[in-house]
Amino acid sequence: MVKFLFSLGCYPGEPLTVISRKKNNLVLAVKDARYNIDTELAKTIKI
Repeated sequence: MVKFLFSLGCYPGEPLTVISRKKNNLVLAVKDARYNIDTELAKTIKI
């Protein structure tokens, strides 16, 4: 999981912004990119 998050540019201390929430998905902004992730993946990310 850590390698996958690193591939998205998500490093410890990197700010994440939740753009929108849908029933089973979140749209996150990391740096200049946006990603659509499911809620199960979102639960693995510690804030």
